[in-house]
Amino acid sequence: MEKIDHSIDYKSDGWDKFYDDKGDSWRDKDYRLLHELFAVKVLKGSLIDVGCGLGDGLRMLRETADGVTQFSGTDFASETIERNKNNPSLRGIDFFSHDITQPLPARYDNVICLQTLEHLHEPALAMNNLINAAREVLIVATPYKNRRPDENHLWSFNETSFQVDCKTYIDPREKNMFWVLDKRNSKKRLMKKGFLNLNIRLKPK
Repeated sequence: MEKIDHSIDYKSDGWDKFYDDKGDSWRDKDYRLLHELFAVKVLKGSLIDVGCGLGDGLRMLRETADGVTQFSGTDFASETIERNKNNPSLRGIDFFSHDITQPLPARYDNVICLQTLEHLHEPALAMNNLINAAREVLIVATPYKNRRPDENHLWSFNETSFQVDCKTYIDPREKNMFWVLDKRNSKKRLMKKGFLNLNIRLKPK
């Protein structure tokens, strides 16, 4: 991984202001890509979205991942988490504030963390905490070589950034990296055929 010069660390209060400016929805494009590349219907049991922001991704997952029985979301922007708790459209989802560079307080069948690690000072520590929290499935996404640049990206990642027991994928547009851990005892495919390939840049078919 490579540190990005002249980036801005928003910190918790900065992210609260960022989310406040976005309204009730912001990250739907990341979750549309998740649905494009992964068969979320095969997920079962509990699911947590780490770095959930406004919770709009969880709203989408609740409509599509019908095998999931418990949804949770966490973010270190504490005011945003309190706002989510009072949002009627997110009722029934367990939200709590947490710094992912610290171990999660519980384990979950499915752990999702999209476009979050690039904002952290210690992304390797966070990745290890995510792996330890996942019982069955872990899906982590970051920009690939910072090809989705932003002023608040502290790090740029490539295939070798994390020495962990995960398979590494690049999306067909070559803009996003995915680290995937699948410990399910199931023949149902998690990844949709033809969209991703291990450590190889795929061209759209």
